[in-house]
Amino acid sequence: MSCVYWDPKSRTRMVWWGTFGSYYNEMTSPLPTISWGSPPRCRSLLALLAVVLAAEVVARPQRTLGLEILPRAEDQPAQAQPPQDSAASADVLFPLRVAWSADLGEPVVAPPGVDASRAYVPLESGALAAVSLADGAVVWKTPHPTTSAPASNGELVFAAGHGRIEALAATTGVTRWHTPLDDEIAAPLVERAGWLIVPLASGEVLALRSSNGELVWRRAFGAVAAGQPAIDGDRLYLPLDDSRVIAAHIFSGDVLWTRKLDGPASGVLVYGGEIYVSSTDNFFYHLDDREGTVNWRWRTGADLVGRADAREARVVFVSLDTVLRAHDWLHGAQRWRTPLPWRPRSGPQIVGETVVMSGLVPEVRGYALDTGKEIGHLTFASSDVEQLQGPVIAVQPTRPGGTRLVAVSAEGKVYGLAPEKPDAAK
Repeated sequence: MSCVYWDPKSRTRMVWWGTFGSYYNEMTSPLPTISWGSPPRCRSLLALLAVVLAAEVVARPQRTLGLEILPRAEDQPAQAQPPQDSAASADVLFPLRVAWSADLGEPVVAPPGVDASRAYVPLESGALAAVSLADGAVVWKTPHPTTSAPASNGELVFAAGHGRIEALAATTGVTRWHTPLDDEIAAPLVERAGWLIVPLASGEVLALRSSNGELVWRRAFGAVAAGQPAIDGDRLYLPLDDSRVIAAHIFSGDVLWTRKLDGPASGVLVYGGEIYVSSTDNFFYHLDDREGTVNWRWRTGADLVGRADAREARVVFVSLDTVLRAHDWLHGAQRWRTPLPWRPRSGPQIVGETVVMSGLVPEVRGYALDTGKEIGHLTFASSDVEQLQGPVIAVQPTRPGGTRLVAVSAEGKVYGLAPEKPDAAK
C-alpha cells in the first residue's frame, strides 16, 4: 500500500512509503504522483496533508521573481482606485520637436527648477536666470550663487547657496526675503503648501514658512539627507545617508516612524497615500504610511536611481542595470520591464501616457506607460549639446502645443520641447 506520513514535529519532512517498504524524503521536489485508488484511510491522510501544505503556503511571505511581499495590516484597507489624473488619458507626447531654445552664454552648475511659467537656471558665474517656457526669452538674471536646483511655487523662487537662502519674486527676480544658513544644503529644497524644507550638510533640517522665511522648527535627525525630502499632507518624509527613512510631523518635526533599509535611499515618492522608496541597496520599497513597515519590495540588478513616478495604478522606477520597470502600485506585480540604451542619471517622469527618460547623453526617450514599448526619441545635435545637466523636466502646458519638457545642457543652452502635433498637448 502507498501512503503519506507527515511528522508533526517538522513542517518540512514528508515521507512517502512505497509498496515494498521504501520511502522518499521530500524536501524541495514535488510529491510523487498520488493514486486515488488507495484505501480510504490513505486518502484521508492525503487530504489532510493537502490542507496543511496549503495553509503553510498562505502563511509564508510570497516571492515572485524579485518580489517579496509582506502581509498588510488587517485593518489597513487597500485603495480600490489610484488617484485621478487631470491629464487627458489619450495624451500623446512623441514625436517631439524643439519649440524654442535659449543660450545663456555660460555653463550651468546645477539642475534647473521650474514652475508653470518659467525655468530657473543656476549659472557658473553665480547668477540665477529665469527663462520663459512660452518662447525661451530670458525674463531676468540676478546674481545669486545657487548650488542646487531651485524650488518655486509660481510666486516665489527659492535658491540656496554659499550660506544663504533667498526668496525671489518669480516675475522680476527681486528679493522678497532672505535668511543666513549655518551650513551648505545637502539636498534640493522642497516647497509645498506654504512649507519650505531646507536639509543642511550638518544634518539639521529647517522648516520655514515659504511666504516670509519664518523659522518654524529645526531638528537634527542624526544623519545627513541623502535625497530630496517629500511632503504629503501633514507628513514630511526624509531619506538619510545612514540608510534610514524618517516620517516626521510637518508642524513640529517630531518623528512618527523610522525605517532602516540596507542602503541610503535615492528618492521618496508619495502617491495616493502610498510611500515608495528607491534605494542604493538594489531594492525598490513600498512602505506602509502608518508605521513604515515594508509592504513589498523588488530586487533589481543594481542601485536604483532618483525618485520613482506613478500614474494610473503603475509605479515606474529605474536602476543602474539600465532597466526601466513598471509595477502595480499596490501589490507590486511587475507589469513590464524595458532595457535602456544608456545608463540613467535620474528617475523616470510620466507625462500623460508616456514615461520619459534621459541620461548624460544628449537624448530624450519615451516609453508607453501601459506596455513599456519605446514610442520615440529626440537626439540633440552633438555640436550643440555634449551632455545634459540634470534630468529633463516635465511641465504643464499653458496652451495646446505648448512646452511639455525642459532640457538644459551643461554648456548653458535651454530647450523647450513640445509634441509635433499640437492636439497631443490638450
